[in-house]
Amino acid sequence: MTATTIKDGDYVTHVKLPGWGLGKVIELLESGAVRVFFEFEGDKKMQRDFLVPAEPPVGHPVLGKMDLNRAIDGTVSFPALEASFLKMYPGGFDDPRYISQERANKIDASKLLHDTLGCATLETLLRAGDFDAVCTLAKKLLTKTSLIFPNEKTALADGLKRGNEQKELFAKALDILLYGEGELGPRFSAFAEVLDKLDACRWTTATYYLFLLDPAQHIFIKPTIFQRAAQAYGFDIGYQVRPTWAGYQRMLGLTAYVAKQLGERALLAPKDLIDIQGFIWCSLAHEKAAARAAKAIPKPRR
Repeated sequence: MTATTIKDGDYVTHVKLPGWGLGKVIELLESGAVRVFFEFEGDKKMQRDFLVPAEPPVGHPVLGKMDLNRAIDGTVSFPALEASFLKMYPGGFDDPRYISQERANKIDASKLLHDTLGCATLETLLRAGDFDAVCTLAKKLLTKTSLIFPNEKTALADGLKRGNEQKELFAKALDILLYGEGELGPRFSAFAEVLDKLDACRWTTATYYLFLLDPAQHIFIKPTIFQRAAQAYGFDIGYQVRPTWAGYQRMLGLTAYVAKQLGERALLAPKDLIDIQGFIWCSLAHEKAAARAAKAIPKPRR
């Protein structure tokens, strides 16, 4: 590939700025310049002389599906997101304010789950038929972080008020979700079905307990944040309102992609998915606030 043979969809790198990472040509401009979407710098316009050919990646989760429409639809460069996070928390994931505001309560809630609904404790309660106690403890966990909205807590509480049958369904489904044998996918789907019967099937409620069980492995899904993140990263999560195992896997793929990007950049060292999601949420919140502030600045009079 030479400067005169660059085609839409070709993979390239910047000859002087390798830190931008791999790029994909998404538009050939009439001026002879091109638009390229770089994995670490986002959407850029430049002359072809600055580009050198690169091997197509195998299954890149973003570049493989990147095109002009997706590139211009709200993507944000990764360095900009890192900068936004570090403006909020200069000490990164070890910043005392970050730990206090974003990490400590989730760690405490995780500990509480293991203390009150650990495998042995939950088994004892179920054998005793004390489904009400299981439900009470599960509802208490919802209050230990700000992750679950009040209306979502109310939906679960109202569903469990319908009777002992609903409490038994929920208690047993929660046990299978957290500690059951076999693949997690069918257990997750079964838990979502029980939440559906309680009119409490939300992504937040469906993923909260798994997240607290093992925040190094399981993610908590707040749909609005994940949709904004997918847009910012140019990542296709195929969002659906109803929680499904396939949808969960796609969103887990997004967090894995962010973890990989952070690892390659080596500016921030996340400990687990609490930190990965903290980075996603906080960087997007700061970026959005900065954009609003920029729009609010009055234009100088001529």
